[in-house]
Formats: sequence, structure tokens, C-alpha cells
Amino acid sequence: MVSIFRRMFPDSEIAKSMTFGETKSMYMACFGLAPYFSKLLEKKAKEQPFVLLFNESLNRELQKKQLDIHLLVWDDNKVSTRYYTSDFLGHACTVDIIDSFNKNVAKTLTYKNLLQVSMDGPNVNWSVFKKLSEKLADEYDTSIVDIGSCGLHTMHNSVRAAVKETGWGLCQILSALHALFDDVPARRADYEACTVQSLYGINFCAHRWLENIPACERATDVFPHVKKYVDKAERKEVKAPETKSYDIVKKWSKDPLATAKMMFIIFAAKHVNTFLTAYQTDFPMLPFLFEYLHKLLRTTMQCFVKTQMVEKAVSVEKLMKIDISSQANLKAVKRHRLFY
Repeated sequence: MVSIFRRMFPDSEIAKSMTFGETKSMYMACFGLAPYFSKLLEKKAKEQPFVLLFNESLNRELQKKQLDIHLLVWDDNKVSTRYYTSDFLGHACTVDIIDSFNKNVAKTLTYKNLLQVSMDGPNVNWSVFKKLSEKLADEYDTSIVDIGSCGLHTMHNSVRAAVKETGWGLCQILSALHALFDDVPARRADYEACTVQSLYGINFCAHRWLENIPACERATDVFPHVKKYVDKAERKEVKAPETKSYDIVKKWSKDPLATAKMMFIIFAAKHVNTFLTAYQTDFPMLPFLFEYLHKLLRTTMQCFVKTQMVEKAVSVEKLMKIDISSQANLKAVKRHRLFY
């Protein structure tokens, strides 16, 4: 920032001698630059329809809910997502979020230009959407475009639900493979002595399944070595840990299909992960969403459902009516098509 001022004011002795520490730079950005850029954004949002994006997360420093508000506008012949402001809340119920919008958005912008509300999908957010829709209908005789909740969250949750439905306990083993040796130097030393290598499981996040493909792939790599460690621990060649994570790993080490189960989940996650790759973007992808999900559903069902059943179902509605719980509609196991 100092170098910028020196170029702006090359003949200024003040600019030549000035210094900026962290705090001064922060104040300059927050109280000097931010209001200017906020006014530019407000000007664009007042002249055209805009999309309101919001998300709540814990601010550990303040121990409050941080409500971040972004605006999506058409800018310079492209869609632009811009940070607008933040608010800090104790409770984050529907009424609290609406009050924050009224305080931080409605004071400078008009809801009349509100085109859509983008959110991740919890029930409180749907309640916010409903309240805003009612407000626009009552005051401006208009409506918000309803495209449902965040498709990325829905896809994560669908894979998580499918993994849980198998009953295999994949979440437990992936967490255990990381926890068993995390921050335990003595146990790591025993493991490396038993296996003559230093490859470990990596951190796993149960609610973001599609971002856990690396954790699943690492699990298949380390599992043979962990089995060797468990065998030696059970023969008392090394000390067997008295932990829940060890009990989970020991149980899985006795399952002859353990690696096959992990590989199947990797296949399923990679197949669906193409959606995240394509749609986690700032480009306006909504016009293509339906056809993409139609294709994803069809290719997924082709892996397991009889070909003639899938081909006869020429629409999404007909695909959804195929009873996948009926063995008569499913391929024989040897005909399953698994591919990335």
C-alpha cells in the first residue's frame, strides 16, 4: 500500500517517509476503501435486479454467529458476486436474520429489485425465504425466483445418506484410520517399525463426502499396512491401543471385503463429483442444471438397473418411477458397470 501511495504522489515527502503497519493498513482498507467499493456495488444493485446470498458461521474470536451477506449482480457483461457486509448475531433465527437484512440491506437497497435468495438449505433459511417472498408479494406485488436450496449441499447429503444406508460404517473406519495415529508418537513409531513405511490415513469430514475422495483413496493405500500392524498388536509384538479407533480398525481388518467396500464408495463419489466440478463456479449455470442432473441420474442408474428399463424411461419422471428396490428391475451383480 505504501508503494501505491508513493506512485500516486511522487512529489510528496509524506508519501516517501510514510510506513504502514498491520493495524493502520486494516483501518485504511476497512474505513477508507470499503465504503467506496460498497457504494459502487449499491449503485449497480439499485439500477437492476440482484441476488442476495447469505451464510452464517461461527466467529470464534467474537463467539457470535457471523452473517455474511453477498450480492450477485450483472457487471461489465458478466455475472459478478461481491461481498457486501457482515453482521454478528447471538441467535440466528428467522426473525434475527430478517432484522439483519432490514438493517444492512433494505436501508440502502430496495427489495423490489430482489430477484433471488441464494442459501445452503437449513430449515431456518427456508423460513427466511418464505418471509421475504411474503414481503415482496405484499409490498411490491412481485415474487422471488425459487430454484430450491444449494445443489452442492444436496449432492453432498445424498452421497452421505447412501453411504449410511449401506450399513458398512465407512465414516467410522475413515475417521479411525486417521485418529488411531494422530498426535501419538509412540504408536506411530510402533506402526512404522511393523510396516517399514510412514503412510497414514488423512483427516476425514463426515458432512462433506464429495470432498473426502482423497481420504478414501488414502484409506485403501494404508489399509494393508494397518492390517499388518493390527496382526502384530494382537500377537502382542507391539502394544495394542485401548481406544475406540483401534477397535474399529481391528474389526475392519477381519472383513475380507473391506477394500472392495472402500473402492465402491470411491467409485460412487467420483461419479457424482463431476457435478461439483462443473457447478462450483460463478458462471450462470442454472439453465443447464436440469439436463445435467437428468444425465447424472440416468448414467448412475445404468450401472445397476436393467438396460431396457432405463431406455424405456425417456423422461426424468419415468426414471424416478423405476422401483430400484425390486430385484426384477436390477442387473445381475456380474453385469454391474462400475466406472469413473
